[in-house]
Amino acid sequence: MNPSGGQTRSLGAASLVGIGVGLGALGLYVVAGFLVANWSLDDFLAHLSVGVLEALILAGSAAVACFAVPVAAYLRFRVVSPLAVLAVIIVGWVGYGATTGVLTSQTVFGLAVYAVYLVPLYLLLFAVAGGAEYYAHR
Repeated sequence: MNPSGGQTRSLGAASLVGIGVGLGALGLYVVAGFLVANWSLDDFLAHLSVGVLEALILAGSAAVACFAVPVAAYLRFRVVSPLAVLAVIIVGWVGYGATTGVLTSQTVFGLAVYAVYLVPLYLLLFAVAGGAEYYAHR
């Protein structure tokens, strides 16, 4: 089941690597928020509630999935198109922020919240592009 003939990984290994990449991206986002945007841990903890924690877990899981799915698809099936779609999404959001003037060290983190809202659409695009590529090379 390998369209390009290269070595593939098992589904479990590909998924774990994809989740690791997603967690790494989420970790970089949080660290950059504290270093670049001067987020306050005390302010965060002061406003932390069960509802906020639930929302953070949901948004974090969506963000991790946004990176994990294309990476796992590449490692398992050697389809590149989901990675290309992810690159277009990232460049598109950065381009949107730059052209509208909202790409500053403070507002780029707010822009990422809007990007997370569209993760279900991204997952659909990953599936369509990856499925089409897999079918074309099969």
